[in-house]
Amino acid sequence: MTCASRAAVLPRPTPEPTLDAGASGAAMPAARDEAASPWRGATAWPVGAIQLIGRWAPSLVFALALLATIGVAASVAGGARERAWYAPVVLGLGVAVSGLLGGIVRIALQARALDVTEFHRTQEVLARHAERLRILHEIDRALLTEEAPEAIAGTVIQPLRALLGVPRAIVNLFDLAANEVEWLAAAGRRHVHVGPGVRYSMRLMGDLDALRRGEAQVIDTQALPPGPAVEALLASGVQVYMVVPMIAGGELIGALSFGGAPGPFPAEQVRIAREAATQLAIVIAQARLRERLKHQAQALACANTELRRSNKELDDFAYIASHDLKEPLRGLHNYATFLLEDYHDALDDEGRFKLATLVRLTQRMEALINSLLYYSRLGRVDLAFGEIDLNTTVASVLESLAIPLQEAGVEIRLPTPLPTLRCDKARIGEIFANLLTNAMKYNDKAEKWIEIGCIDDQAQGHQRAPDGDSTPRPQAPRVFYVRDNGIGIPEKHRETIFRIFKRLHAREKYGGGTGVGLTIVKKIVERHGGDIWVESTSGEGTAFYFTLEKNTYRS
Repeated sequence: MTCASRAAVLPRPTPEPTLDAGASGAAMPAARDEAASPWRGATAWPVGAIQLIGRWAPSLVFALALLATIGVAASVAGGARERAWYAPVVLGLGVAVSGLLGGIVRIALQARALDVTEFHRTQEVLARHAERLRILHEIDRALLTEEAPEAIAGTVIQPLRALLGVPRAIVNLFDLAANEVEWLAAAGRRHVHVGPGVRYSMRLMGDLDALRRGEAQVIDTQALPPGPAVEALLASGVQVYMVVPMIAGGELIGALSFGGAPGPFPAEQVRIAREAATQLAIVIAQARLRERLKHQAQALACANTELRRSNKELDDFAYIASHDLKEPLRGLHNYATFLLEDYHDALDDEGRFKLATLVRLTQRMEALINSLLYYSRLGRVDLAFGEIDLNTTVASVLESLAIPLQEAGVEIRLPTPLPTLRCDKARIGEIFANLLTNAMKYNDKAEKWIEIGCIDDQAQGHQRAPDGDSTPRPQAPRVFYVRDNGIGIPEKHRETIFRIFKRLHAREKYGGGTGVGLTIVKKIVERHGGDIWVESTSGEGTAFYFTLEKNTYRS
C-alpha cells in the first residue's frame, strides 16, 4: 500500500504565509523552527527594550505631571482667601493634563516600537534574501568549477537548512529502476552527511507522477507505514515534510526534502526550496554529463590505442601478404616471359597466346595487390592539404598519359578554366588519372573525346548579391566532371560501379581492370568531404561528377 493511500500526503502548501501576532500587534510570518532562525535574536532585544519603556514611561510622566499639579494646587489654595474652589479646579485640570501627556507619550512610544519592529523585520527579510542569493551563487560557482554532485550538495545543504528554518533538509537522488531513493547530502542541527549510502523506498517521496509534473508533495510522517526510515525521521523531529522535485531537461532526477514540526509551509519557504531544487538539478545534471563525457573520452582513448594497434597489425599483415603474394607472381611472370622470349619460334600461335595471357594475368594480379594495399591505407593516412591550381594538376596528369591518349586517338577538351582550391594534390591527381584512364579505355568510337571541366554557374567564386549589396556571398560547392562519348554504362550497373571488384562483364574485351579504381576515386572524394555520382547512356557516353565540399574555392 502506498503512502498516498495511507493518507500520508497532505494538502498542497498554502499560497500565503501564516501570520502570527507579535507583542505590538503587528503581523509576523510564522517560523517552523524559531531556534534555527539566525535573525530572531537580533530583532527581539531592541523591540523588547522599547516595549519595556513603553509600559512604564506613560505612568512616570503621569505621576510627575500629577505631582506638579498638586504642588500648584496647594500653592493656589494657600494664597487664596475667598475662592476656595480654585484648588480643586486646578487639581482637576492637572490630572487631565497629566493623563493627556501620559497618553501622548504612550502613543509615541508604541509608534516607535512599531517603526523599530518594521525596520528589523525588513532587515530580517533582506538578510534572508542575501543568504538565499549566497546559496544560489555557491551552487553556480560549483557548476563553474566542475565539482562532483555530492560536493556541490554538501556545500549548500547546511546553510540551506538554516535558511529554511527546519531541523532537517536532504538532497535525494532517485533510482527509478530500483524504486529507491539515495541521499546525496543531508543536514540536521548538528550533523551533515555527504555522499551516497543511505537508501530507502521511493514511497517516502509521495506521488511519483506528481513529482514528474513538478508538483511538490507534503507528507505526514506519522501516517507513513512503520519502518527504520520513518522512525529516524520522527526521532529527528520531522513530523511533516515537503518533497520538492529536482527536474533537469524534463527528467526527474531527485528531490529536495525538508520538514519539522506540524504546520503549513510558508510561501517564502517553498519559493526558496524550489529555487534551490532547480539550481541543484541543473548542476547535478551537468556534473553527470561531465562524468559521462569523461568516461566516453577515456573509452575512446582505450579504443584509439586499440585502433592504432590494429592498424599497425593490418599494415604489417598487408606488407607480409603483399610480399608473400608478389614473390610467386614475380616468378610466374619471369618464367612466362623467359619462355615466351627463348622459345618463341618453337611455340605455335596457341602456345605463344597462352604464355602472353599468363604474363598479362600476372601483371594484372600484381596491379590488383598494389591497388588493394593502397586502398587499405587510404582511409588511415592524413591528407596533405595545400592550395593548388587544378589547371596545373590536370595538365600534369595529361602529360603522364600523353602516349596512351595519342595511341588511342582521344581528343581532350578543356572548355573552362579550373579553380584554385585547398586539397591533397597527389590524391586529386589520382581522381583525374583514374577517370581519364577509364574514359580512354572504354571507348569504341571512331572519333573519341574526353571533356574535363566544372559547372560554373558561380564562376566568380561568389553567389550573386542582392541589388545594392556589394558584399560577396560564399560559393556553394562546385561540381567537377570528366565525361566522354564512349560505350556508356548500362543502367543496371550504375548503382554498383563504385563498389570494390564490381567490374562490367563487357569490359573484358577492352583490357579489363582491377575493379578497385573507382572505389579508390570514391574514397578520395569522400576524404575531401565531397560526393561522386555517374550519369550515363548505354552506347552514348558517360559523365562522372564530383564535389569537394570542405575546401575553399577561388576562381
